[in-house]
Amino acid sequence: MSELLSNRPKFTITMGCNGAGKSAWKRMHYDGLPSRFIDQDSVAGGFGDWDDVRNREHTRELVDREVET
Repeated sequence: MSELLSNRPKFTITMGCNGAGKSAWKRMHYDGLPSRFIDQDSVAGGFGDWDDVRNREHTRELVDREVET
């Protein structure tokens, strides 16, 4: 049963502007982070133009669903 226990958090939210070091921080702390992660910028890139309000809304909806699971 102890193999099912984990000290990793269920999820971690990292926010910051471009170039703030979010990706570098994730690489430095990888072993303590959840094994599953969502890069919202990458999700948004799949929808197209990030400046389009509809694409941001689709991204928010998708990420919200993933966080709820």
